[in-house]
Amino acid sequence: MDETIKKMLSGYELGLNAYRDRLGESNETLKKATGVFRKLCGLAESAGDMTSFYSNPEVTGLSADLSALLTELAKEKPARSSGTVPPASAAAAGYHLAYDQLPKEMGKTRAVYERIFEIEKSSENALVFTRAMAEEGLFLKMSAVALLEKEEGLRENAERLSLPVMVNYHEKANEIIPTARSIAELEYRTGLEAEVSIYQNLWDTALLNTTATLLGNAIAGWMLTQSEDERQEVENSYRFIADFYGLDFDALFGVPRIRDHFEKIVFESVKKDMAQKGTDSPEALLASFKAVVDTCLKGREPVATGPERNRKLVLWGIETDMAGLEKAYRTNFYKRL
Repeated sequence: MDETIKKMLSGYELGLNAYRDRLGESNETLKKATGVFRKLCGLAESAGDMTSFYSNPEVTGLSADLSALLTELAKEKPARSSGTVPPASAAAAGYHLAYDQLPKEMGKTRAVYERIFEIEKSSENALVFTRAMAEEGLFLKMSAVALLEKEEGLRENAERLSLPVMVNYHEKANEIIPTARSIAELEYRTGLEAEVSIYQNLWDTALLNTTATLLGNAIAGWMLTQSEDERQEVENSYRFIADFYGLDFDALFGVPRIRDHFEKIVFESVKKDMAQKGTDSPEALLASFKAVVDTCLKGREPVATGPERNRKLVLWGIETDMAGLEKAYRTNFYKRL
């Protein structure tokens, strides 16, 4: 087991032992907390390192459950006279280890831990320390503040990389995290948004792969070789898109989602190379793409576009016009709740 994880679990164990002395072995909440602690220990044994341990969603859930149960234990009255209670430093040991692992840039999160250490110094024992943390809401605050700091800049980065689903996820996360009233609520709501974003990212990727990426790859192949095989790829790709989505070239790249991807990803990826050929803007690159399509279709049968209804897609069971995909990513799922 990783040494850092072992020390963190040791801090939990000391706290549970203190409650065992104070409340007795038969306490039901203590039994539940002990069971959760044992599951965490099992996951720690099988984890290869600290990173894989903390990135495991089951660890996140169990940690939240254990923190909630420790909060409940702090409020319970003793079943009998308390024996020797560990010092506050024993219960705080795991927090010191976690603090040492925090990047210096996470100043707000470090400040929460520093407040914990202030409580540690003023607490006569582990029980007083844990109770003070619960009363001040520090179990939740540790998670919430850290998540908010990790969110800084992620929405803007997703915008730059043309990832509207992730823009929506980070906006939702920044709304949820400060308003969550418990670790359980925080875990559930952010977990739900993560699941929604996973599905919508797959959906968005499938759309791009069967439109801009499909045609763009075919065009790039023809520009390199100008072979008949590559010409046929351009024709096949374009005819498929026109029929399946009901869009000609101008309408395809007039879809805001596809145009955004083209400008921020496709153009940016070839900008340096194409600038040497005089293609120095997204508009110029798009014009060169259209010229390739015209060349590859010259003398061929006219391309038939599918019916207008093909321009509407279904996301979360709701019909969505391709022009409004970004809004659909923000709203369609919630209309189903």
